[in-house]
Amino acid sequence: MAYGKDRPLLRNLFKEVGYQPDERIITLHGYRRHIYHQEEKSITVDIFFDKLEFCHTIAFSGRLEIDSPTVTLADLLLTKMQIVKLNEKDVKDAIILFTEHDIGEKNNEMIDAAYIARTLSDDWGFY
Repeated sequence: MAYGKDRPLLRNLFKEVGYQPDERIITLHGYRRHIYHQEEKSITVDIFFDKLEFCHTIAFSGRLEIDSPTVTLADLLLTKMQIVKLNEKDVKDAIILFTEHDIGEKNNEMIDAAYIARTLSDDWGFY
């Protein structure tokens, strides 16, 4: 996840460290999504700008500064839970989040239940 204003910086960064841009995805969806591949190590990086839009929208304006070097646990959980037809990997990811982290109302190594409740209350279908 990244802010749209950082698109050019990320493109340059990934090229510098040996990742190849998926030009098809960038051409079709470049405003909201970029994908980069590192073939030798079989690594794919999927970057969403400003919000994740699949089954439900998860906006992360102002959220990326809360935790580092990744998104908050609540945002990570929401990315998994917004999927209508979960696959086994996503179920395992969610289970690990719940077993490894407490649920509370903070973002520091805790799943912020209040933030999740606010997010779900704004999207009846997600709820």
